[in-house]
Amino acid sequence: MPTVTGFIMEVALLTKIPFADISAEHINRLRMVAVSGESNVYDVIPERGTISTAGTPVRAAELNNMQDNIEVELTQVVNISQSAKSKADTVEAQAASGAFDGEDGHGLSVLGVYATLSDLQAVHPAGERGEAYAIGTAAANDLYVWNATALAWQNIGNVLGSWTMNDLCVDAGNWNSGTGGWMMDSLCMDAGDWNSDGGGVSTLAEHEVDEDAHSNIVIDGNET
Repeated sequence: MPTVTGFIMEVALLTKIPFADISAEHINRLRMVAVSGESNVYDVIPERGTISTAGTPVRAAELNNMQDNIEVELTQVVNISQSAKSKADTVEAQAASGAFDGEDGHGLSVLGVYATLSDLQAVHPAGERGEAYAIGTAAANDLYVWNATALAWQNIGNVLGSWTMNDLCVDAGNWNSGTGGWMMDSLCMDAGDWNSDGGGVSTLAEHEVDEDAHSNIVIDGNET
């Protein structure tokens, strides 16, 4: 009988009957021999000549053995099918109850950009799961994420995109309807969010407001 452990099934081997055809010099030659003391009664005796393969006799014993093998095999197939269905029903019930649901994944937050990995490590020797920083320049940069298992910043390669300004604060000033711009005393900008539609990383460092208190703003040495 079969046994089922998980999805590994062991099936008993059946008794195989090695049937073989007879091979002889004269397969169908027969001799009729009169039965002594009888009239017109003959025995039919095969006269096959040289026999190279005796062949397998087909008798009731062989046929009954074949039938028994078929019954055993059918029983095994039925038992295996029932066991597999029972296991599948158990797995389906466990899946429906949430037994195989994994934990939610962690998000990824790109928090800024540094010129080198050493610069990042100097400011952030350790991070938190899901934190990431871009290392390099606007033209060439790699994204480093904090590996909570290795406890190190791990390079996951280049990520295309650009930084867009997230926070803008104006310390003082008002809108000049005549010139269409802000008249302000100071301007501050945060690093911003990652823009997947862009083509690289750009920084917002070295920005200031023209001290002449008009709408012109100087960012990275370029007046706008």
